Amino acid sequence: MKIGLSLKTNNKLMKRILFWALFASIGLSSCQDDVDRTIQTNLPVESRQLLDNSLNISESLFFAILRYGDYQSPNTIIPGCPTVTFTESTRTVTLNFDTKIACEIKNQVERKGKIILQYGLNSPTSSWTLTYQDYQFGEFKLQGVRTFTPKSLIEIQESFEDLRIISKNEAGTTINGNLTHQISRTLFGINTINSTGEVTGINPVGRSIQLIVDSPRKLEATCIRSGKVYPRAGKESWRISREPGKSVLHSLEYVAKDSCKVDAFAQLSDGRKLLLNP
Repeated sequence: MKIGLSLKTNNKLMKRILFWALFASIGLSSCQDDVDRTIQTNLPVESRQLLDNSLNISESLFFAILRYGDYQSPNTIIPGCPTVTFTESTRTVTLNFDTKIACEIKNQVERKGKIILQYGLNSPTSSWTLTYQDYQFGEFKLQGVRTFTPKSLIEIQESFEDLRIISKNEAGTTINGNLTHQISRTLFGINTINSTGEVTGINPVGRSIQLIVDSPRKLEATCIRSGKVYPRAGKESWRISREPGKSVLHSLEYVAKDSCKVDAFAQLSDGRKLLLNP
């Protein structure tokens, strides 16, 4: 009798163990599915953040590539229609977007605050800086200093550290960058700006990010002067960390259309292709 009872007890115990093992397995599988779904759901949001970062890096570049003498010319068209003031002793130009002048440019994105350009010595090899002062591009605030160094008549090197891009929700991205800009000019001023290089940093949720410009990001001055902000061409790879030793890779591509219109496409790590600016 004792042996029979022992066998029955063991059978019941084994059944319970199998039941709970199966339950745990289903639970873990369900949790993994939930994580996968969460990641999938957030990928389009993440790709939109990449577009915002890309635009915030490139939108004020035109101001920095203009020379001190360009700002003194009455023929220079400045996007955003800011008031322009000069400090001759330091060769400084201040663009104030809070006190705009009357102009016919229809700006795609509103700018606020100031951009300060300090050109320093009047020398073809001297570096100059662009500093954001309470500056806002659309819904984003920008903070920091960008340094530009001429390498030739058509090439400019740019570097920056701890540049901050802050959203309307006060979520901040911090980036460091080294970029090269190839400039083409006509008798009427800048024609195109083609940029390559690398940017690294930390996104709002603390993940490391890396941008590599695979195909030059191209700004056309005609479009920029008319108030448009999107590059006319370019392809970027964005690598984003997930956990130690793991990352995902997205790409961002600008495709030109007619009349300065541009489609911005994201190729997500899961294979989906999204139009980010419909």
